[in-house]
Amino acid sequence: MTSATGSAQEGQTGPEAVRLPGRLVAQGDDIADGVVVLRGERVAYAGPTTGLPPELASAAVPAGWRDDLVLLPGLVDIHCHGAAGGQFGAGLDEGRRAALHHLARGTTTLVGSIASRVPDDLVRAVGEVATLAADGVLAGAHLEGPFLSDARRGAQNPAALSDVDPELVARAVDAAERAGGPILHLTYAPERDLEGDLPALLARQGIVADVGHTDADAAVVAAALDAVRRSAPRGGRPLVTHLFNGMPPLHHRSPGPVAAALAAAGRGDAVVELIGDGVHLSAATVRMVFDTVGPRSIALVTDAMAACG
Repeated sequence: MTSATGSAQEGQTGPEAVRLPGRLVAQGDDIADGVVVLRGERVAYAGPTTGLPPELASAAVPAGWRDDLVLLPGLVDIHCHGAAGGQFGAGLDEGRRAALHHLARGTTTLVGSIASRVPDDLVRAVGEVATLAADGVLAGAHLEGPFLSDARRGAQNPAALSDVDPELVARAVDAAERAGGPILHLTYAPERDLEGDLPALLARQGIVADVGHTDADAAVVAAALDAVRRSAPRGGRPLVTHLFNGMPPLHHRSPGPVAAALAAAGRGDAVVELIGDGVHLSAATVRMVFDTVGPRSIALVTDAMAACG
């Protein structure tokens, strides 16, 4: 979507143009009487109905369309393990099936996440996800582990967890490169990074380090986020994997990772993931984070698994 008030192709209605009226929420605007005009696979206009160019006003509304719908930009899902009975890294056909499930339901950019696995299995899975990225099905790979806290492992395989292993990182990067797709980010627990070298090591490979599945205290997490911020590739910010989940709860005498993450995100120095599915987090918790750090420091993710759909 170009802009909540802008036009991408004014003057070119074309036979494929369709008009979608409704409440439009995009680019910080909430427009009750909004409209999106699509021309093929391009957004020709997105904004208030009153600003619709005359040459686009004749675009037809699809049969059965309701004007009480909310129009949103597509979801960029940077943390997703699968859907429709398939998971990423468990076979190319499974991965494609999972991706197509999400891409048919409002997700426009999808990163394939791989949970912690023993080294050989992890390297093989990275190659599969990178192949799907090379084919344009996925944007790239996310490794959730295996350098994670056993105490906060959640659904991660305990047999696969380990301290940071630079050789394993190199093998995974090589598998991705040979398949033609990137590893975009990797979740780690800073207490498993005994030498403190992982953020810089990943940055040299163009990979953003995420802090998550950690039992570390606030000071350790704050230092890790600062190390990631100073070396983050592509001008990016460190990520916090599914804030609140996979970490100790916030306590007034033991603030832990939650406090460190909220403080960094509030300064604009980090981005926190939130699983806004109504199950992992209370709606009031999600609202609190938006009110505290603002939407530009939040990434909404599904963290969906094979059971989704």
